[in-house]
Amino acid sequence: MSDSPAKSSGKDWNEIVSEATLGGTKSAAITTAFFGPAVYFLNKHHTGFRTRLGFSGKAATVMIPAVFAFWSESQFVAIRARTTLIEHEAAMSQLPSTTPWVPTFHGLPIHHAAANWLYDHPFAFISTVGGSAVGSIFALEKIRHPEMSLSSRVMHTRVYAQGLVVTLLCGVMVFRDYMDKRGKFGDEKSQ
Repeated sequence: MSDSPAKSSGKDWNEIVSEATLGGTKSAAITTAFFGPAVYFLNKHHTGFRTRLGFSGKAATVMIPAVFAFWSESQFVAIRARTTLIEHEAAMSQLPSTTPWVPTFHGLPIHHAAANWLYDHPFAFISTVGGSAVGSIFALEKIRHPEMSLSSRVMHTRVYAQGLVVTLLCGVMVFRDYMDKRGKFGDEKSQ
């Protein structure tokens, strides 16, 4: 067939994107309608909320759930449309429609591609996750204990971060041992 599945099912890509955008916008509006008044109420009646969060924190309390609602609903609409297209294509070619659609990256399912990347780049993973976690722990210590001196905060951060990084190292070591025995995903010897 020369027609794409989207055209043969009566929908083109622009219609699917429009439906996903509309669904996401509705979900974001509903979420904002809930969180906006909640933040207003907390700001007006709760001293701790009013004094501990600045404007950006209060705005984020409203916006982050709305952005998540938009993203998740638009993704669900797009996935449903893609599944419908696959089922239609399977019916047209007499294939069973039980094969689920799996997102891929370089021909592998995403979780297999991520596992291969982690196997090939363990230090990049440890330094990225560990470095951002250390910065987050330091910032959290500053928020939780503002009266603490810088040297004490650095020592607290070091203790927590050391435990986290050792846990990361052990996890990556166990994962690499598993992958050494199994082989990388997509290799002939691992099949």
